[in-house]
Amino acid sequence: MRTFNLLLTAFLLSLFVQSALSQCAPGQFDNNGTCEACPADTYSTTNDSLQCDDCTNCNNCDPTNGNCTACNPGNQPSGQNCQACPTNTFSPNGNSSCTTCPGCQTCNPISGSCLTCPAGTDLQNNGSCVACPSGQYSPGGNVTCQVCTNCQACAATTGICSSCMAGYELNNGSCVACPPNEYSLNGNTTCMTCTGCTACVASTGACTACSAG
Repeated sequence: MRTFNLLLTAFLLSLFVQSALSQCAPGQFDNNGTCEACPADTYSTTNDSLQCDDCTNCNNCDPTNGNCTACNPGNQPSGQNCQACPTNTFSPNGNSSCTTCPGCQTCNPISGSCLTCPAGTDLQNNGSCVACPSGQYSPGGNVTCQVCTNCQACAATTGICSSCMAGYELNNGSCVACPPNEYSLNGNTTCMTCTGCTACVASTGACTACSAG
């Protein structure tokens, strides 16, 4: 009886050792008693898996947990899924987190080229946004910079005048023509009465008609 117990113990111990040695780890599967690595774009999360599962919505994933490691361009890994880049971010290869598009209001999620621009900037042919030149403005979006009406200087984001061209004066953010017999020089905000004239050039004050006598 003692010999039988020893033989049984030895047999069970050998089975345990064999099982421990043949146990397949996460990222592997049991192929008829042989542990093999999961094929590309598949995974297993438990020991002794009999098969590997397909990665979900990924181009590639971690073979031990299924978390995405590669996505389509314009997307970023998010656990076992790929997530589209948020507005104004991009990912050219899908292998990392989306990054903010530089200087854009919105951009192409793959290339990062600007599609629309912030107020005060202008969309260029190369997909970048540049500041409007002096005396021009843009409300943003895909609107190109426009010349401020009758202004010498204006707010780049709204077009509201801060100073006027010669012959105009500032009125609630707009430049309006000087009344008869008044003038303003370039950059002034108010019109002045022409001196000794009954009529004058609105942009210089030079008389075109004089008072009697």
